[in-house]
Amino acid sequence: MEIAIIGAGSRGLVATQRLVAWARQTTHWSQLRITLIDPYGVGGRVWRQDQSHLLLMNTNPANVTLFADAVDHIAGPIVPGPDLYTWTQTLAADFIRQVAPPHTDELLAEVAALAPNGFASRQLFALYAAWFYTQIQAKLPAGVTLRVLTAEAQGVRPQDGRYTITLPTQQLLVDKVVMALGHYANDATPEQADLAQQAALYGLTYVLPTEPQEYDFSQLQPQQTVILRGLGLNFFDAVTLLTQGRGGRFTRGTDGWLTYRPSGQEPQIVAGSRRGFPLRAKGVNMTDDTQFHGQFINPEWVAQFTEPGTMSGQELLSRVRREMAYAYYRVLLRTQYPQVDADALLAKWVQSPDPDAVIAQTPVRAHDVFDPDALLHPERQYPHSDRREVMAAYLTADVQLARRGTKDGPDAAALEVLRDVRNDLRIIVARRLLSETDYYQELLGRFKRAEAYLAVGPPDTRIEELRALVLAGVVTILGPAMAVTVDPAHHQFRAWSQTYSHQQYYADWLVEARLPAVNAETTQNPLVRSLLQQHLARPQRLTVANARQVTGAVDVDPLRATLLPGRDDSDGLFFWGVPTEGATWFTTTTPHPGLPDSVISTADCIAAQIFAG
Repeated sequence: MEIAIIGAGSRGLVATQRLVAWARQTTHWSQLRITLIDPYGVGGRVWRQDQSHLLLMNTNPANVTLFADAVDHIAGPIVPGPDLYTWTQTLAADFIRQVAPPHTDELLAEVAALAPNGFASRQLFALYAAWFYTQIQAKLPAGVTLRVLTAEAQGVRPQDGRYTITLPTQQLLVDKVVMALGHYANDATPEQADLAQQAALYGLTYVLPTEPQEYDFSQLQPQQTVILRGLGLNFFDAVTLLTQGRGGRFTRGTDGWLTYRPSGQEPQIVAGSRRGFPLRAKGVNMTDDTQFHGQFINPEWVAQFTEPGTMSGQELLSRVRREMAYAYYRVLLRTQYPQVDADALLAKWVQSPDPDAVIAQTPVRAHDVFDPDALLHPERQYPHSDRREVMAAYLTADVQLARRGTKDGPDAAALEVLRDVRNDLRIIVARRLLSETDYYQELLGRFKRAEAYLAVGPPDTRIEELRALVLAGVVTILGPAMAVTVDPAHHQFRAWSQTYSHQQYYADWLVEARLPAVNAETTQNPLVRSLLQQHLARPQRLTVANARQVTGAVDVDPLRATLLPGRDDSDGLFFWGVPTEGATWFTTTTPHPGLPDSVISTADCIAAQIFAG
């Protein structure tokens, strides 16, 4: 049996480990040969060992693993191993010294100082992934071989019950193919094509969406202005590379806050987005990581819906909101209203058809009533956010909110719910319990936009650093409704806020500071294009209000990780990961120890199907 796994990131590595674990308990085949295919080798494009040590993960190291554990819902054998934090405290230093990657001294210092609820560098996780692969390789059962091909898979086609994979210099014939892909560039949109054309005309630099570790700022000169469009995670990485990456440093002032000490090599950074505010900081994790079981969203409630399209999108979002409020009041009452019998009050609140009325009868002050709209719309509290002092005040408040933590901060506890309910939402999406209209408009539309701002943010340290950079005048953040064009009079990019349009900024550089969108129909990935051209795969399309809408996803059966439309000659093809975002829910994740994990369970499901064949 020959199996190819295309993509050697975290998903591809977990799939490899699951196949080897299944092989260890069976004599299904006398020989099993597994080939991992990735142009970047083990770790893939995101988890590269040669990237800047300054770039951070945005998940705590104690909450990241590549191993299955007893709580995972899998049929295959459990092969235990350390999570990222445990590895750093036990085996990492010896492995780092053995491999001797770039920044070895910084990595050794990092593992010595890392806290379980801190944030590890992405380079450190890349080494954890490399170590994980060595453990698989060292413990292969008899008859199993494993190799890595550092090449890009350019196509897959059926051939006499097997599959031919086209690589740049060879073709590989295999029995099964597991595709675990990440983000890829797309064809330029009309706006991007126009900006690129004008940039070429005037000798400007225009950077399309890409992975942040691949930014090349070597030609960007000190004090030259660069415009960053986007205030998400790529923005924070770009800012880090352009400040600390150029010798700037942060020191702690007498007021307890960071102050930025420029090196003189920094550019002037102008940034903005539609919202005009950067993603909210992640709340400091101070709670025990036990399996989430909500009051309003839980497996028992989801199990009541047995047929596709029978769950109301409005009810689902109402329950999410109420779940957040429950977490908020549970912390608020304990920390700020100890005179209230919180257990009794919350029991009444849960049962009440009018929970706001229950709170109104308590000592809870009006300004302490849960208000998610205030979190979602900071522009209401911070108008004129284009002013340096206003943005600094917002960032100050955001750091303080995050550092109250998920145990003692009511708002941080509420926002943590958005991460806690992801597994329930994955089940809802996989079983197609929402109608296509509700799914597209409510979950993919209204909810996902809110969740992306509130729950996918950077570490609190990045927000504090940004505050210092804003006060130092190194970073300027535009107000809401950012607009960008090329000004033919100045022969430069021009950026401004359509909300506060009095100030215009000009630059020779424009960076689309975001990852490429998931878009099956415009992707430049040759493998996905090959599948679509052969009709082995199709873009996901939904019927919404009697019109067809695309989500951008490659359409799959989420319960089996198989391609739709499901041709007979695609039975041995498995497809999962980022290009399925939309057909599946929240794919940009790494396995979480101690909780049932979708990456682990999907990898095991794929292995089970292969070994059943």
